[in-house]
Amino acid sequence: MHRSPIALAVATVSLFALAPSPAGAMQKPGDPPPSRSPKDTHCIAEFDVTLDPGLSQTPSSGTFTTGGDVGTMVCDGLVNGFQVTGTGTRGEVGRYGLDGPNSCGHLKGKGDETWSLTMPTTGGPQHLTDFATVEYDLLQGGGVYGGTLESKRMYGTFTVTPIDGDCMTKPVTRAHVRCDEWIVEH
Repeated sequence: MHRSPIALAVATVSLFALAPSPAGAMQKPGDPPPSRSPKDTHCIAEFDVTLDPGLSQTPSSGTFTTGGDVGTMVCDGLVNGFQVTGTGTRGEVGRYGLDGPNSCGHLKGKGDETWSLTMPTTGGPQHLTDFATVEYDLLQGGGVYGGTLESKRMYGTFTVTPIDGDCMTKPVTRAHVRCDEWIVEH
């Protein structure tokens, strides 16, 4: 089947609009989000999510999940006052299209999520979980598609890359998420 380069470009650009980034942030691609406090700990998390029903040409709202704390998280500071000693785990479950249905042609919107992480530290494993709001659009979060996340214990940006589906012949039902974020330390 032959697909036009323009249709593929539009579909690819459209798919990247599902990730969150700090509201109003004007950053260059690859720049970490700004820290709000020198006490906050910078982290990079990567994981895959399953989207239900997935993104297609038909507008819909739906859910996403990692299926548990199966992603990775690397931090460069303290979590709950203890120094991080290695790579942790990360997961989330949430909803997209809360302010209206999304489609491959319209990926701007709002969502929410409950995230969780466990980090190895000098004080033993530290587990955090919180509820976050997300906003997403094209050219947000430092990538082609991304956005921001905001909760009491964490804030930052994310980018999304489709890994299952093309939005033209098959809905996007799996995606890779990369988060550049800060854990709030009190």
